[in-house]
Amino acid sequence: MSDKAEIIQVPKKHGRRWLIFALAVLLVAVLLALFFLDRSTELDGIKRFFRYLGADGASFPVENGVYAVMDDYLAAASGNAVSLYDDEGTVRARCEISGRQELTLKSRGDFLLVYEIGGTELTLLDSNGQKRCTAAVGSIYDADLAGNGSFAVLSAGDGCRAVLEVYSASGELRFRHSSATRNLCACAISPDGSYVSAVALGQEELELSSSALLFATDSTEPVGELSLGVQLVYDLAFLEDNRLCAVGETSLAFFTAEGTLLRKYPENEGDLCAYSFGEGFLAAVYDLYDQEGCGLMLLDTDGKSAGFCRVAAPLSLNTCGSYTALLTADGLSIYDRALRTCAETECGDFLAAYVRSDGTAFCLDGSQATLFIP
Repeated sequence: MSDKAEIIQVPKKHGRRWLIFALAVLLVAVLLALFFLDRSTELDGIKRFFRYLGADGASFPVENGVYAVMDDYLAAASGNAVSLYDDEGTVRARCEISGRQELTLKSRGDFLLVYEIGGTELTLLDSNGQKRCTAAVGSIYDADLAGNGSFAVLSAGDGCRAVLEVYSASGELRFRHSSATRNLCACAISPDGSYVSAVALGQEELELSSSALLFATDSTEPVGELSLGVQLVYDLAFLEDNRLCAVGETSLAFFTAEGTLLRKYPENEGDLCAYSFGEGFLAAVYDLYDQEGCGLMLLDTDGKSAGFCRVAAPLSLNTCGSYTALLTADGLSIYDRALRTCAETECGDFLAAYVRSDGTAFCLDGSQATLFIP
């Protein structure tokens, strides 16, 4: 037997461990890159190339009425019916809405809310054109739709000035607030349906004033109230789950769902010509009282400017996803969230343009729609 001990070498695993670690880091980096690119417009050109394969956008007849984009379909309401058109102009679905003539459309994600100002019934449709529910209320003042299909409605009530209600996508009443002493003129529901707000009218030194009433939909007690000043508020919307914007006569107010004012903009920059609520931003066009026309600006959820450019007077302004479509007498321009121009085209006789989540847009002239593909 030998006196020398046999030396057994153990393979080193450090190199393999570092390789596995590096691959894991690379995988996480790739996933993060895909995550952020999917939420930006950087890959949309490639997506459009493969989706449309260089095809020109179709033109097709549509009924003259009011329009909205829902799940990238064109929703058109005319008379007492709503039709959904696909990219080629094929009617994907048609739904009769009995007893109503001047319909209003509110879309978010896969849902479309249909009602008539002054009417007494709301109908919720899905992207297949199927009725998900209906709700009977008092005379309707305003309504808004959440991403999960919940919707808020402001209507006349018995024995009170107004009633603010929230219904689930199945038509179940989830929230109700009656205003006994103050008139309410606009309402909004958060994208996740957890908050609802309404604008209350009052008086301040013999002048009309407005306030935002804020509620959590799982409680009857108000979360807060915020004065919006001596002005009439035209519109109200959630830009994200905890951020709202109120569009008033003299200013835009940005605030939280708890009632904290973040910013008022502007006080004396010009006359508001057009606006559109986007997902996480507001697009607004102001007449700047000079020979250079108007200014288009994007404001984020805190009311801070995300971009500004000079534009001609708007014929229509519309947002969807990360895009803003501005139609003027000069043509159609589509912008991203940083107000970079993504596409431009001459407008012909178009009267309105409705941008879609991939940067394409339906352009309408009253009797025909054309899909513009950048």
